Amino acid sequence: MRHFFDSVVYDYPFLFVFVFLFFISISHTIFAYCVSFFVFVFTAYFDKRLMLVFILFFVSFVVLNLHKRPSECKGFGKGIVENVTVGRVLNIEVKTNRCKLYLFASARYSNVKIGDIVHFKAMLKNVNMLKNKGFASYLKSKSIYYYGFVKSLAIVGKKQPLSFFESVRSKIEGEFYYFLPRNVEYFLDSAILGDSRYKSKIKKEFINTQTAHIMAVSGLHMGFVFGLFYLLFYYLFSFVGYIYRRYNLKVLASISAFLPTLLYFSITGFHIPAVRSFFMTLLFVFSLIFSRERSSYNILFFLASVFLCFNKLAVLNPSFVMSFVMTFFALLIWSKAGVFIKNGYLKTAIFTFLMSLVAMPISSYYFSKLSYLTFLANMIVIPLFGFLVVPLAFLGILATPLPYGLMKIYIYKLVALGAGVLLKIVGLISSISHPINFRMSFILVAVIYAFFVAFFLTVDKLLPRPNSQYQTRQRIFF
Repeated sequence: MRHFFDSVVYDYPFLFVFVFLFFISISHTIFAYCVSFFVFVFTAYFDKRLMLVFILFFVSFVVLNLHKRPSECKGFGKGIVENVTVGRVLNIEVKTNRCKLYLFASARYSNVKIGDIVHFKAMLKNVNMLKNKGFASYLKSKSIYYYGFVKSLAIVGKKQPLSFFESVRSKIEGEFYYFLPRNVEYFLDSAILGDSRYKSKIKKEFINTQTAHIMAVSGLHMGFVFGLFYLLFYYLFSFVGYIYRRYNLKVLASISAFLPTLLYFSITGFHIPAVRSFFMTLLFVFSLIFSRERSSYNILFFLASVFLCFNKLAVLNPSFVMSFVMTFFALLIWSKAGVFIKNGYLKTAIFTFLMSLVAMPISSYYFSKLSYLTFLANMIVIPLFGFLVVPLAFLGILATPLPYGLMKIYIYKLVALGAGVLLKIVGLISSISHPINFRMSFILVAVIYAFFVAFFLTVDKLLPRPNSQYQTRQRIFF
């Protein structure tokens, strides 16, 4: 047992850092700090070199969250618009010098965009007064402790570079609005560009089929952008003899592909799944450049720990939980499946099935929906989205600066056809799925995921690997 924990601590030190911060985050009672202290001591016992890492993260956690909750927020003043969504009313997130506010406004302020500097007057209330406790927790997870109803609001300036990237996204959305059907436009704005303004108008069918996760910009999108430009630059550099004889093409292609990935990340906004996937791509590039051994788990736990350092209530945010949990299981399942399954198509099919199974508890917890067609929906929708809709959508983005003409028209017709097929399939499955209302408790979800982890690790330990030597008692003992 000691040998097992020694190897885990050595290979995945940030796993224990994350567990340490997680215990603090789930509660602010003395008990939670005591548990975290014992986790710290327990881990330090196995490898005292980790003590410095723990101290660094814990001090950062305390300092960054010391004054997170404002003592007073004024209902008037100047602030920067950080997000805008359209529901029954206009929902605007504004950051002032003192705090962040969630404001409800009438439709006459629909010209407000991300990056605008506004003067406002509003009646503020504490989020604890909201009847919807889940929504109150969501606002707290974004460091928003007050909400209000706008009396007056006026745009007085622009915040750069936030406003610049928002204008680029608005230009792309303008082309989508002009050339694409309304439902396709809303879908691509949300799923590709990260604009949640009109997500509420189309998300019902995705929730019914439990495929709503594709509507958040994540690793699938970042991976495609990076991979697309990586192959493009690798192909171009391979034609230049002076370059490929003197330099490592993988490193050059990775650095070159990182720049358009950074641009795409800036356009899509700084939402948690996008931030997580972007920084995983960044660390991957650094590890490739400096020839370091890549550890996807350590990168993931490190980023999760950084998120918790900046916001101790991030664990209440559905985007944080779904993004990191699903990424962890994606890494776990894909690595274990690769040991036993060599056929690429079979591996992808099993991976998609298992990821659908893993997504059910967390989807039930946040959306209170369960459907017997969840597996079928994900088996069809995820490959269709990744291999058809995403490439066509980026083709449409690249066509934005083209002059009006037949080429541009046909490109957007192709985009509308591909995205329209996916939306029709989701709508068809949603119409026959008849989801039931069922919400799992937090404890039950935690137990289920603990079982999943234990199951995959046990299978990995007990089953012999193909073309490997016989596993001795010493090897399988843990």
